[in-house]
Amino acid sequence: VGSVTKGLKETELLKNSGMISGQASISAKVVNCSNARVVASNTASGAAYHVSGKVAMANASQKAAEKLMDRKLFETIVASFQDMINNGFALDVTVNNVPNFKTQKSVRAFLGDLPNVVSVTKKAFGGGKLRLTVLYKGNADTFSEFVDGKTAAGKVISVTDIAANSVIMQLE
Repeated sequence: VGSVTKGLKETELLKNSGMISGQASISAKVVNCSNARVVASNTASGAAYHVSGKVAMANASQKAAEKLMDRKLFETIVASFQDMINNGFALDVTVNNVPNFKTQKSVRAFLGDLPNVVSVTKKAFGGGKLRLTVLYKGNADTFSEFVDGKTAAGKVISVTDIAANSVIMQLE
């Protein structure tokens, strides 16, 4: 996600030579679309001259883009996705119709034993609702496929909603 601002700048020196100075500024954020978290951001600017204003601005934009995508930004992006692959992806999981403490313990244990689940952390429990953070090596859809229709604490788990990094399910 980002923006590019381009413009022309006149200087006496360039005006007398027939050249035009193009200026460009780029700002960008790299966003992990599965959880809407900003992975990295950067800004850069560039300048170039040419007899054509359009060409000068295009060349300035190219220079700014080359500066923008520096080694640090590239390494930050790669490291973020490598971390997700190696350590898992945080899913916000809500389980409804959990009647008591013993059942919520059983559900947490069941989820913790699933393939590719790194960890299960309880955020809250009360009013029949169990809220968890599940660190999972995969995405919400794959996690939901493993869970939906399975039995935990003698009750069938039914996935009712999936959105980005959020999964809502209920015990039936």
